[in-house]
Amino acid sequence: MGDSAFSVFNSNPKPRLKEYCIQLVQQNINALSDQLNQLKDAAQQENKSSAGDKHETGRAMLHLEEEKVAQQMISAENQLQNLFKIQTESDTENIKAGSLLATNKGFFYLATGIGSIQFENKEVKIISPSSPLAQKFMGNKNEFDLNGNQYSIQEII
Repeated sequence: MGDSAFSVFNSNPKPRLKEYCIQLVQQNINALSDQLNQLKDAAQQENKSSAGDKHETGRAMLHLEEEKVAQQMISAENQLQNLFKIQTESDTENIKAGSLLATNKGFFYLATGIGSIQFENKEVKIISPSSPLAQKFMGNKNEFDLNGNQYSIQEII
């Protein structure tokens, strides 16, 4: 595995990529926190309204939405904690959490389940180390098949 893909990034991109992912997750946490506060305000307004079945239904719906957003917030906070644990040294021998891979299907960063992002003018897929694809990456050095898709690892960056 040569250094051809590495040259598309400036120096070791992993510390910058990790920091960018942390910023994305933090923005998500902030947005969820704002949404939770809005739901709580709406629930307080609903409680001030007169009683009745219509208002009970409204309160129940707000409560369900509040629980859903709270769960999303817990998930995002877990993502953030997992990101903080990732080491960014340039280990190009072992594929593990924190590895950045150049493959025939693009760049993959094994960090947390964020999805595809634009980073330094390149699309990078940020995937959880516990995902089936990441597990396949960790178990292979060259090529493998997953769900009918052939993956070829060209470089561990």
